[in-house]
Amino acid sequence: MSAEDATTEFQFWELCERHQWFGIDRNLQPVFCPLVYRRSHRIDFEEFRKILPPDWSLDTARQNYDAVKRADEASIFERRESAAGWMICDSRFREQRDHLRTLWQNLSACDRPVLPLSRSQRLTSLPTNFDFVPQPDLLEFTRQYDQFCDFWHLLGMVTWDLPDPEGSHDLGDLGPHLPWTFTSLAEDGYDLTEREQARILAFQNGFEDQKHWKTYSHILKIHFWERIAVSRYSSKRTRKTNKSKLDILLSNILEIDPTRGKKLRLWKDKLIKGEINSLIGRR
Repeated sequence: MSAEDATTEFQFWELCERHQWFGIDRNLQPVFCPLVYRRSHRIDFEEFRKILPPDWSLDTARQNYDAVKRADEASIFERRESAAGWMICDSRFREQRDHLRTLWQNLSACDRPVLPLSRSQRLTSLPTNFDFVPQPDLLEFTRQYDQFCDFWHLLGMVTWDLPDPEGSHDLGDLGPHLPWTFTSLAEDGYDLTEREQARILAFQNGFEDQKHWKTYSHILKIHFWERIAVSRYSSKRTRKTNKSKLDILLSNILEIDPTRGKKLRLWKDKLIKGEINSLIGRR
């Protein structure tokens, strides 16, 4: 990188760090992504309140603060990272995602939804006096995108390379919800029947690696930061990346040994290429 590019990157990093942003979208709006970058629950409660909607009551703010703290302590965020890491290595997920991305790219500029993409809201009825002009291509994309999110238990796609999986949660009168893509632990409080049903569904859908959830959470971050490094920092002439330097960079970000980081990167590449189908038996 040139000195000018390095200065620009550092200033952008300082901006995102100051405001706790994940990044900025094409419309210059801040993007938040707790999977890769999120505030620590260790921040003061009053500081936490500053990032919440101003109309939230004190009780609501406190409940959300406590929920973030519990989720952090119970590794829920890390297990959601794991689900995303497994998905990006799964060939069916990537094929369906690529199909949707093509539909999205083929939409006219005025109809194309802006990333990040959330699953569309379910409405039981349309508001009265609602003037609706259907756009067939957009409706078809939305229908297929919602089906995609429902099957893979996604809140949406932060980017086309970064899925945002659901965790376990309570559906109120409908009872608890345990996605088959999310690794459940005994301390989560789900009974054996619910956990077994999720495990069977996971097995039927080819997800046999739930015991390796910590590894897949690292794989997600390796995949994400490697794409950033290759797309933004590789030589403009050769587009080649120094893998040794890359492994050192990734290991520093993940706070793991470079040898371990290299092994995880190679496993990730083999999973994506279909050279291996799981991490069972690998350490």
